[in-house]
Amino acid sequence: MSLEGQRFEIPSRYRRLEQIHLRYARWDFSRVDLIDARSGQLLCPVRPLDKAANADALRRRLDPAATSADTSAMPAAGIAPLLKQMMAD
Repeated sequence: MSLEGQRFEIPSRYRRLEQIHLRYARWDFSRVDLIDARSGQLLCPVRPLDKAANADALRRRLDPAATSADTSAMPAAGIAPLLKQMMAD
């Protein structure tokens, strides 16, 4: 993605996002963060793209991105393990 003419690289685990939300200071692009639009929580820092390193880099095969209908990776509903332990104590 491009921000004020400078290119930044979004981590591949967020490649399925249709819209990205960034937090940064207009006068300092050394700190650009990807945030969750709903909660405002910091997801990860976004780094400037190094074109020279990117041109010579070997690419690894990306795992297929999970679709919204794929719920196999989601945890089962119920009490969180830590909360269950705290209640037992």
